[in-house]
Amino acid sequence: MKAEFRATTPADAGAIAAFLGRVFEARGGEPIVDPGMMQWKYWKERPGWHGSRSFVLERGGRIVAHGAAWPAKILSAEEIPCFFLIDWAASSDFPGAGVSIMKHMAQRVPVNFVYGGTEIARKMRFAMGYRPRNEVQTLALPLRPLRQILTSQRWNWKTPARFARNVLWSRRKPGLAGRWRAQPVDPLEINGANVPWPVRASHSLTLERNPELFEYLSDCPVAPGAFFIAMHDNEPAGYFFLTFPPGQARIADAWISSGQIDDWAEFYALAVAQACRRPGVNEVTAAAAGKVALAALEQCGFRIRGTDPVQLYDPQKHVPPDLPLDVQLIDGDAAFRNSAGPDYLT
Repeated sequence: MKAEFRATTPADAGAIAAFLGRVFEARGGEPIVDPGMMQWKYWKERPGWHGSRSFVLERGGRIVAHGAAWPAKILSAEEIPCFFLIDWAASSDFPGAGVSIMKHMAQRVPVNFVYGGTEIARKMRFAMGYRPRNEVQTLALPLRPLRQILTSQRWNWKTPARFARNVLWSRRKPGLAGRWRAQPVDPLEINGANVPWPVRASHSLTLERNPELFEYLSDCPVAPGAFFIAMHDNEPAGYFFLTFPPGQARIADAWISSGQIDDWAEFYALAVAQACRRPGVNEVTAAAAGKVALAALEQCGFRIRGTDPVQLYDPQKHVPPDLPLDVQLIDGDAAFRNSAGPDYLT
């Protein structure tokens, strides 16, 4: 029997939740199988995409694979529509189903990309034509080590040593420079604010940012967000966007109009200071795909907790070669993905 590829609708929510729950061994109440979260990720209207962003491969009316698109646009000489693949899962009873649904979805836009996942998934993507473009580092800084340990889901014999280590790491929490301040802005009012957005660069590929994207993200059911304009000497110099899954603040997106490491370090310190104001935040995380951001985060005390290749699928060669893709947490589901409890990295 031939498998059928199709876009899903909200009526499929129960079947999708059951399928993803089996594949990922998700407990009831986890965000990946939460009806409100699926509605937001897959079917709520958002900029850059029309219609459903969730797709299934079915055989005999039974779901054998699922994938969803997180839309984006790469800013080059032209705007290149693309997506980051999320919630990709396939039944082990049907070999090749995962590859098949990825190929079907790849026909929707000229380019798609992904980072993270298991080594097996990376090799599978490479066999399909995905090619590594650059690396992205995931970093973390513990803020409140005692509360972090008390709320951690990773209690084992290493816990005392991890607590002692995190106490030391947390002491590197950066101080705040007096020339910087953060101005919170309601996402619904970003259009009226003086926000300096990222611009096309000659040394890297940036992804589109706009107020509508942050308005959409502010409605995330499991990781609410907060948008800030970064002011330097009372002038807008950039912005950052924090998301708040359980126990954490994630610097989901951050940009300033400077190429200096010291400026970026002070800017990230500003974001950390805002994260510290939330009493439930015990750790801050961020991503860096460039040398300046990485050096600045490390200067602020952040530690690298993972390194992944950014894999790009671009069969028609739309994307200029050799330029790194400057991804951040906001460019995939890493800005909000969680297991309904604290997923600490330190």
